[in-house]
Amino acid sequence: MVGVLISAGRRALAAFVLFIAGLLAVWAATFKVWWFIPGGDGDKAAAVPFSPVPKADCTVGGGLRACVGVSPAWTIPALIAIAVVGLVVAVMLYRPRRGAAEGRAIRPYRLGA
Repeated sequence: MVGVLISAGRRALAAFVLFIAGLLAVWAATFKVWWFIPGGDGDKAAAVPFSPVPKADCTVGGGLRACVGVSPAWTIPALIAIAVVGLVVAVMLYRPRRGAAEGRAIRPYRLGA
């Protein structure tokens, strides 16, 4: 009974790790840095040209400045690394654990043989 609970706990933990890794991978894939476009809205003195700004200040986020969202160069490698680490951890957690007799074949006892 204890073995069943431990096995179920491992499976649940593996599913949770996959879920969190998936959320982090989606976040990394959709991460953007918003940059102010000088001259895009006539507000040239409000910000340093090509400076990162919060999305809320951009017209996309309801603000008054013209901005462009750019994905940094680290997003794709981070996405791949998060996915691989998540899968490896989930596989290590989910793998069944057996004792020293794991590789031995069990032969049924035959009567009269």
